[in-house]
Amino acid sequence: MRPDESRTRLRRSRGGIPVTILLCLVSVTLLISFFFFLLSFFYGTHVLKESAPPPLLGNKPETVALLEEQKEDIHPFTFWVAGDSHRGDYLRILYPEQVKPQNPSFGVILGDVVIHPLREQHQYFWYMCRRWGIDSPTLMVIGNHDVAEADWTGVPDWAPNPFFMKQFEDAYGPADLSFKYAGCLFIIFKDVLEGDVHVGFLKEVLAKEASDARMIFVFCHIPPRTENAVTWYNAVYIPELADLVKKYHIDFVISGHFHTYMRTMDSGATYLISGGGTGLAGRESALLSHGIFLNVDPASGTVTERVMVVDDGIARNALFHVLRFAVLDVTPFIKSFPLIGLGLYAVNLLLSFWALIRTVRRFRRTEDRR
Repeated sequence: MRPDESRTRLRRSRGGIPVTILLCLVSVTLLISFFFFLLSFFYGTHVLKESAPPPLLGNKPETVALLEEQKEDIHPFTFWVAGDSHRGDYLRILYPEQVKPQNPSFGVILGDVVIHPLREQHQYFWYMCRRWGIDSPTLMVIGNHDVAEADWTGVPDWAPNPFFMKQFEDAYGPADLSFKYAGCLFIIFKDVLEGDVHVGFLKEVLAKEASDARMIFVFCHIPPRTENAVTWYNAVYIPELADLVKKYHIDFVISGHFHTYMRTMDSGATYLISGGGTGLAGRESALLSHGIFLNVDPASGTVTERVMVVDDGIARNALFHVLRFAVLDVTPFIKSFPLIGLGLYAVNLLLSFWALIRTVRRFRRTEDRR
């Protein structure tokens, strides 16, 4: 063998190593992609079989009746609030790890449980709630991301199942709701659609029920504007609501919407914002969220609060987003366009085999040269 021919073969052998490594990476990526598509279809189809929320989730009459059974029994109790779980869905950690062990009397989710108002996204939320094992009434405030009327931009043209107000109330129960528990009055009203109009419901309930209520708690999604710190945000100003707070001595106005935690006093009322996100002093983090636990003593009219902090962690957060992408993006698209989905599966599988064959051949050539 001539020296120049030997050097040429050596250069080819060395030049082939990067290509071989690249082919290995391509093969692995294509195989992972193929199995991800399979996971999306089978796991997503399983998840999207959910037809209704779990029994204790929502504002159904039978759920509210469980609370009304104790409306005259004046005793200390606890309840929790949390909102805007649609970005990272920290509730999957908060509820089973911090809320459930404390055996609260009930909870209130302050809206925006989905990214976009599509039935598939609500179904995924129901599936997650069943996995948490909700065992106490958990009421729902309607958020602007939860219904199509308030979030038309979140409904793709190809989406077959937009989630409208009717679908929300069919699934969860009425969006306007009031009940009494342990002598206290609780009012939930939908302020995401013409908030000033829906104050009429609040006004009506207060006129009928406020006189003998030991404490009054009001829940909505978008915080009303006050003269204090909440004005940092583009909050909704509802003059009549401010008047009602003063007239009926409302104790708490609790809302979400802004992805932060805030607490302020105005006209004798405590305004709380629990929007999931990262507005906890000294605790800024993209993976950090929170809820609030409230301990109420109706006899003395006192409330203590505890912020529950959730640190999702990079690995758990990444896995959740991969699974949610599979269920909420890939599966609905494949079900809407089955031929395109089948074609993508076939192309992916063929490319996987091609890359694997090329990779094996290059390894064999490398061994032969040795």
